[in-house]
Amino acid sequence: MVHPAVKSGPALKIDAKTPCFLLVRGDDPDALSAALRSDAEALVFDLAGVPSERRGTVRRAVLAALREARNGGRRRLLAVRVGGIRDPLSEGDLDVVVTGGPDAVLLAACEGAADLQRLSARLSVREALHDLADGSTAIVASIDTPAGLLLLPELSRAAGRLAALTWSAEALAVHLGIPANDPGDWPHPLQLARSLVVFAASSSGVAALDTAAPPGTAPEPLRRLAESARRDGFAGMLAAGPDQFTVLQEAFGTPPLSRRHPPGGA
Repeated sequence: MVHPAVKSGPALKIDAKTPCFLLVRGDDPDALSAALRSDAEALVFDLAGVPSERRGTVRRAVLAALREARNGGRRRLLAVRVGGIRDPLSEGDLDVVVTGGPDAVLLAACEGAADLQRLSARLSVREALHDLADGSTAIVASIDTPAGLLLLPELSRAAGRLAALTWSAEALAVHLGIPANDPGDWPHPLQLARSLVVFAASSSGVAALDTAAPPGTAPEPLRRLAESARRDGFAGMLAAGPDQFTVLQEAFGTPPLSRRHPPGGA
């Protein structure tokens, strides 16, 4: 029997209604509250990078946020970002958050088909333990390392749960020792990485989500980045905050929920 509080069946569909995903720091109670109050219809609660001594507390906070969002009367896409498959804390993350029935797990630092297969196996075990439909938790793979970039061609051979590809300009820039603070003028390696993610997503038959713009990016430059992403084949973008989400969602063609049906409208 499938747990009544969560969904079953196809795990994740990225379409015109939900092209943008709001990244939410799991270790920031104010950010969690703001995200739950926001118009965002796709949320990614971030556990990756939380120190081990705080991980247990933050896991419980993210689980509570998942359940609140799931029971809030709105159908949202809900995901949790966990550390790379080699992160010793990531299995503990899954033990907790899968009980909340997320639509997807965003896997940081994905490096090839083997990482997808290992995460899929871990999810299958936990879905069975919690009476969730097998395969109901999708994977969004984030390309954050040079190795992950070079292994992109493998992903089309292990795409069972894969729903989308994204990438982190900031993480790749750290690996390469190059700047990433100006998306309008990225160094060539980052421009190449961005293009390869689009090709790999198309080859795998999944959506490509562009990297988040730096926090504090003004609305007009952010709108231009979104228009560039649409032109270049991305289905959506990651948003670094609720203010970014509103701009990006409008730029990708869907107004925020609060503006879709004006008072007195049909």
